[in-house]
Amino acid sequence: MIANGHKTSILVPSQLPEFIRDNPDYENFVLFLQAYYEWMELPNTSNSLVTTATTQQGVTHASKNLLEYRDIDETIDTFTSHFYNEFISYFPNEILADKDKVIKLAKQLYQSKGTPASFQFFFRTLYNSDVDFFYTKDAVLKASAGKWYISKSLKLGSSDLNFLATNNLRAFGETTKSIATIENSVLAKGKIEVFISDIQRLFQSGEFIRIVDGNNQDVYFKDGVIVSSNTVGSTVLRAKLVGQISQIRVTPTRRGLLYEGANTSLGYLGDPIVVYGGLDSADGIGVSATIGETTKGSIQSISIANAQGILLGGFGYSQASTTLPNTGVINITNAGGAAAEIGGVNTALTFVGNSFYNPISTISFIPNDRIGSKTAGNPSIEETPYLFDTANGFILHAGVSLGLAFANNKIYTSNANVNYSFANIAISNATSNLAYSLSFAPAFNTYPISSVIITNQGGGIKTTPTITAQSLYKSQDTVSTSDLGALGILGPIKIDTKGTGYVANDKINIIGGSGYGAFANVITVAANGAILNVAYVYSTTTVRHPLGGMGYRLDALPTLTVTSSAGANAVLSITGIVGQGAVFIPTFDRVGSITKINISDYGEDYISPPNVSFKVQDVVVTNISPGNYPVRGDVLYQGADVNTASYLATADSLSLVQNDLDPTKSLYILRTYNYSSTPNIARPILANNRTYSLNISSGYASTILTQFAGINSQRYANGVITYGDGTATGFATFLNGLTLGAGKYLDSSGQPSSFDVLQSTNYNNYTYQITLEKEIAKYRTALLNLLHPTGMKVIGRFAMKSNNDFDISISDALQTGNTLYNFTANVASAATISSNGDFNQLSSNVVSFSSLPWSGIANLANIFTTNTVISFGNQANDSFYGIVNTVNTVANTVTLKNNVWLSMINVARGSAVSGSNTINISNVYTSSYNLFNNGNYSSNNPIVDIIQVGDFIKLNNEVKLVTNVNYTSNNKILTLANNFTYSNTGNISVNKVFTTKAANVQIIKITSAGYT
Repeated sequence: MIANGHKTSILVPSQLPEFIRDNPDYENFVLFLQAYYEWMELPNTSNSLVTTATTQQGVTHASKNLLEYRDIDETIDTFTSHFYNEFISYFPNEILADKDKVIKLAKQLYQSKGTPASFQFFFRTLYNSDVDFFYTKDAVLKASAGKWYISKSLKLGSSDLNFLATNNLRAFGETTKSIATIENSVLAKGKIEVFISDIQRLFQSGEFIRIVDGNNQDVYFKDGVIVSSNTVGSTVLRAKLVGQISQIRVTPTRRGLLYEGANTSLGYLGDPIVVYGGLDSADGIGVSATIGETTKGSIQSISIANAQGILLGGFGYSQASTTLPNTGVINITNAGGAAAEIGGVNTALTFVGNSFYNPISTISFIPNDRIGSKTAGNPSIEETPYLFDTANGFILHAGVSLGLAFANNKIYTSNANVNYSFANIAISNATSNLAYSLSFAPAFNTYPISSVIITNQGGGIKTTPTITAQSLYKSQDTVSTSDLGALGILGPIKIDTKGTGYVANDKINIIGGSGYGAFANVITVAANGAILNVAYVYSTTTVRHPLGGMGYRLDALPTLTVTSSAGANAVLSITGIVGQGAVFIPTFDRVGSITKINISDYGEDYISPPNVSFKVQDVVVTNISPGNYPVRGDVLYQGADVNTASYLATADSLSLVQNDLDPTKSLYILRTYNYSSTPNIARPILANNRTYSLNISSGYASTILTQFAGINSQRYANGVITYGDGTATGFATFLNGLTLGAGKYLDSSGQPSSFDVLQSTNYNNYTYQITLEKEIAKYRTALLNLLHPTGMKVIGRFAMKSNNDFDISISDALQTGNTLYNFTANVASAATISSNGDFNQLSSNVVSFSSLPWSGIANLANIFTTNTVISFGNQANDSFYGIVNTVNTVANTVTLKNNVWLSMINVARGSAVSGSNTINISNVYTSSYNLFNNGNYSSNNPIVDIIQVGDFIKLNNEVKLVTNVNYTSNNKILTLANNFTYSNTGNISVNKVFTTKAANVQIIKITSAGYT
């Protein structure tokens, strides 16, 4: 609109010459001119009183309002299209939003181009539809992308509880002037440990630490509260920094082999580590550390053990076979599925120095029949002509018995006219000799093992596996094979000295031993009568045994002499037992290499880095007199002196394990380190510049071999436990009292999971995905021209949505529901959902019932049927709902069709002290628990709902049962069922135990239903 003062029509009379303006004859002319200018001053006809169809506006009006037309709210229709072309040219012509309003927001839209907000605005404008925007890079697995945290702490020589209220204040070193921010403080073993961050420079061991505020001014405390400086009884907190080591690290290239890490299920803390030196005085407290974790590996090869040049391949074996009467088997235990077989045997004459023997053992006269049935009343196909007599355990021909007397003095009737059908005699009856009635396996040769082939290397091996060999032979027993080594047949005879003057068939006398039935002769001799070959022979009596006899043992082998009329000086010996004696040495792939070290006590009063030894032995000793005990640092040895000793080591500690009235007979475990070899049990252990003489004892062997489920059984021999192979090395880091934690990831980023994918053409840093209820073809051009960032790729997903209306009503549906108490009449009856602290079981669909007044829940079988609904609420007002799938009336459980989430990670952060059963919670995280309860908590203190009595918590892999909670505005303390093994500060995970009493358990069964 033109202001009156700016209208030309008003000025027309004054602009005309006086002779026209004042002449009545020109009055109509003047009025015409005024009307003409008034017409040119008319506004847009859409805003005027003109009712004609014209859309023109006065020229003067348009020219004098051009500046106002810059505003979309004031412009004219003629200019509107120009606005659209200039500012939103890439928008489709038909959009649901008001274009004028879109133009007003165009600047902000272009400034936020490519952001999720810009896409939300674009599709809301275009289709009035929400869009789901997703960067595919967020789903890509990124190695080592997790947040790594290493705790830093200082131990102070004070037990003042006011230090526990110093969170977010500063620790100030009075000597070094170093400053650090305090994150948390705990009381650990009578001393304050403060966890710090933002440390400017190292503190100095032994200096005093003062607590100051953000302006480095003293802070005054009283009764655990910050007060003003003029408060009576207030004090400034100040304490001496106790010197601790920071860390112990293993040398990356020297991690050793065959070490054993901690095993919490067995109560084993891990192999010991000895830390020595670095303390300011002898009264200082040393570091306590053990091996935490080790690598697992596989078997790479298996070789035959060698003793003084002799391969210990045993005797009486053959290669694996399905057709020969004998087969060799390699047994491997504790090897994660590893398997092997005999690869070769030794058939050649074997020389050991001047001695020699023929390695071949001929096995004969082994019964081939069986008497009795492995099937105990269920005869196999081969037994169908016979019946099994369960009273005495023999297979008998139909209708007969053997007529033998048993322990109960019962005589079973025999029949001399009935054939018992034994294999080796035409007619075998009650008068037959049983031995002659049996058949025998054909003779076969066996040999020492010369090589082993691995068929499966196994995996997950942490300790040395046990490898043994068996020599099995076949009989008519179709159920199993028999162990040749159990028969106790003597192995080959070794000729140590040939002697002279002997002749063939000279008798070899087999004297003593534990067995019987072995006979042998000289077979061939040289021209001078030297014995060249010997062999076992059968007895000349009617009683026959296998060649080499039976019942002999390796620990009680017989001796040999030769009876000869002229021979002399021959020396013969037995090599072993057939089917026994093979010794194997496996080669591993990094089995038991150290990967983690657990430190239970970082020590006190250190002034320099200590030394670390992974070369540790425990020796069971006796003969210790009171007052003359070995002490740390004693140099131990076996031999004449230290310089010529066969064994050298340094004493670390001494502990009594078995007391005796005679002190010198008490048993001790002497821990040594930096040993040179394994001590000899037959020789005393002496100490340089000391007077004691220790005897090694094997008297404590039974305890060592059985404790911790036998974890040390393979490492113990003759009173000595050797930990690992002793090749690992490492070092301690000393940062003047600053202690560094082991480090941990605060989240699961960078760790493989079912939510992450590998980078690909669609999942990368340069692709985004949008999902809405439109095909991408309809908006691709506008999107690419308007918002799409250069160099990016877009993926469009079509979200289908049904707009159909469903009118569902339930008719004639009766739901009958009662509480569990209604059925049990016992208020103590309860329902529980739990995985008993198993954090690997994230959820469960099993409801267990307890305190039922009957055996099982069979009485509720008509209630707990498929599709029965069960619901209950727990003590935190969490509600659970499930539909029954199956019922187990033996275990008192119901399996639901849906699962209940039990394990939530990183719900809080807290600290615990070794030897204590409490946790101090410093922070509460609700993000993971929100997935369970949708963020609805019963109070403004979420931990009340998250962790409760009866739940299990996990702090740094130590799982504990919560027995008490103390939640106040100032303290959040959990009491646990047992103590912590290690001091820990970190994130806490919870494994919930949901339980409630009978009155809160609702059982609903749909008795009938009809749906429309």
